Amino acid sequence: MNTSTMKSNKKQWNVLIFPGGTEIGLEIGKSLGMCKEVKMISASSIGYNHSSFFFEKNYIVDNVLSSNLFIEQLNKIIEEEQIDYLIPANPLVIDKILDFRNEINCKVLLSQSEIVRITRSKHHTYDLLNGIIPLPETFYNLESIAKWPVHIKPNNSYGSQGTFVAESKEEVLRRYQVIDDLVIQENLTGAEYTVDCFSDSKGRLLYAGPRIRERIRMGTTMHSFVPEEAIKNELLSFANRISEKLPLTGIWFFSG
Repeated sequence: MNTSTMKSNKKQWNVLIFPGGTEIGLEIGKSLGMCKEVKMISASSIGYNHSSFFFEKNYIVDNVLSSNLFIEQLNKIIEEEQIDYLIPANPLVIDKILDFRNEINCKVLLSQSEIVRITRSKHHTYDLLNGIIPLPETFYNLESIAKWPVHIKPNNSYGSQGTFVAESKEEVLRRYQVIDDLVIQENLTGAEYTVDCFSDSKGRLLYAGPRIRERIRMGTTMHSFVPEEAIKNELLSFANRISEKLPLTGIWFFSG
């Protein structure tokens, strides 16, 4: 078969990354940047960010948190650029995309909406994985805490935003008057690990790579390394158990 004919017939996939200026958006751009079959377009609700430097085209749309007009604007971009896939690149954007997923006129590269909603809630995720992998003890009210300090984080935040270690009930109440949307757990000490995973379109785990988070800034690991073999194997077993219970697709990770 003539290889030049094969190349000329190969489809170019037009991909819209939204928002393109986030750390996630730029990482996706770098990952796909060397794929000649992929043409990347960016969209953002902020005019001044790195997406205008990184991507050939960057569209500006309304802020997803304050206006639902962004769906109409995204669909206009999808039509003009003949977009095949939309890749959401921010957790808060993902929340809004889920609400309007059926109105977007291209494929959205996300796991099933039900699975995404579970993973966007730490409480729902812990409930689902209880008994599947080891989990820290969770407290649902401050009166049930027998040993302080405890580790506290918002239920649906990301990137370690809003997390802190509380030494007392009074400290918690100084920060939050209502604790219903907080996750309150025993404060674990020792090394912190992340397991980076990749699953296929059917939720089958294809790759899992454990690493120790040695240096962390703003929730992002600046330096990490592979743990010793015994710990590595245990973390790999956790990855398989999570994947069997929660069939995620694409890139995902867990930390602890």
